[in-house]
Amino acid sequence: MARVKRGSKRRARRKKISETRKRILSSQIKSSYPVGAGRREPRERFSFRDRRVRKRQFRTLWIQRIGGGRAYAGMSYSQLMHGSSRRH
Repeated sequence: MARVKRGSKRRARRKKISETRKRILSSQIKSSYPVGAGRREPRERFSFRDRRVRKRQFRTLWIQRIGGGRAYAGMSYSQLMHGSSRRH
């Protein structure tokens, strides 16, 4: 097989990790590629998970606000939805 040279790909991957490492305070993590790559993984995993959690929390908040508005107006949920859809 032909020899594969990975100069630009490897540099790009390491640069991407070093950019995220800059936000970590420890000098050991900033200077060491394997340590920095290892610390980056949990943050990415949590951010991926928490994007979905944020959507879930907003959905519950919207439901509570709709329910509160319905109670304040003194009508049922179906009447509120019928009135809101009729206006558009």
